[in-house]
Amino acid sequence: MRTYKLKLNAFGFWLFAASTMALSNCALPPQNTQVALEAHTSNVSTDLYIHGLATKFKNARDGSGMSGVTTMIQECYRSAVRPFSFRECMILDAVGRRVDLDAVKSFGGPALPYWSNATVTRRWEQNRRPANFPDARTAVQFMANGSEAVMLDLLKSG
Repeated sequence: MRTYKLKLNAFGFWLFAASTMALSNCALPPQNTQVALEAHTSNVSTDLYIHGLATKFKNARDGSGMSGVTTMIQECYRSAVRPFSFRECMILDAVGRRVDLDAVKSFGGPALPYWSNATVTRRWEQNRRPANFPDARTAVQFMANGSEAVMLDLLKSG
């Protein structure tokens, strides 16, 4: 099984590499070495899992723009019942936040209301507990790693 590994380099950028090492159930290793993100289900490869999240995001965005992404994420949180489901929603949410921040940087203006700092912070803090993260730092690290892998897949698949 291939696993996406991301490492924060000395300049604060996430580096990407593929490996056959895996973690179970998205458990995070001790803070700050390399972080591996594995599929939540053992019979699904990480590549397919990440690609599935990227496809879900792309379909929502292509169908109705960022309002479609917002609706998809709201429905994801509403239907989540297990920690891995909340984690999947948080990854998609982090991808949406990154896309909105990129649009703000490119075109100017404020973030869309759903993606504002205060709204995102409140939503992520509210959902980190059901996602079974012990603290905000661990949740943010997980979302950064997961969203980076999904963003890379989106770039690869065009």
